[in-house]
Amino acid sequence: MIKTIFCDLGNVLVNVNRPKAFQLLTELTELPPEVLTSPEAMALEIAFECGQIDEQAYFQQIQNCLSSNHKLTLNDLVQLWQQPFEMNWVVWHFIQRIRQKVAVFILSNTNPLHIRAIRQKYQIFDQVDGHVLSYEVGFIKPNAAIYHAALKKAQITAAEALFIDDLPENVAAAQALGIQAHQYTNLKSLQRFIKEQGITF
Repeated sequence: MIKTIFCDLGNVLVNVNRPKAFQLLTELTELPPEVLTSPEAMALEIAFECGQIDEQAYFQQIQNCLSSNHKLTLNDLVQLWQQPFEMNWVVWHFIQRIRQKVAVFILSNTNPLHIRAIRQKYQIFDQVDGHVLSYEVGFIKPNAAIYHAALKKAQITAAEALFIDDLPENVAAAQALGIQAHQYTNLKSLQRFIKEQGITF
């Protein structure tokens, strides 16, 4: 019997316009796109999402790349990240209907800046039963440890869970642990998957 659905945040519940985000970052920091997308920058993002560095350390790393007269603030970054995040309302409203039958948790690779931006823009964290965020547990999907952390927090077994994510590698990792999982592409296929698991709506 399914007791909990774990839902990814980015590009499932919240659409992320990454090209727009990088454009805004380029405009805000005046750093060229190749710096923002370099292997070093990507490694910094992963460390941030894994909770290996905090907001201040992350911000300091960015400031180190800027000219000394650049007045970037942490709040600037929070405000910037509100712009490329837009609710996927059709999925959100559907998940709220499902929540009348089973618990819903957010399971996301993310960082404190993104969560602050989303919390300031939308009240979605008040309308789910819990959340497991990579920077808080120290692991990112598809590492098996984050799924184990999610199951433990929801106090369920793998057989009692469903997982929805837009990335195939994350879906495959959940399935390898015995969790029924679905790669989100559109609402219709998601609804079909949910119905196949015996959940009516």
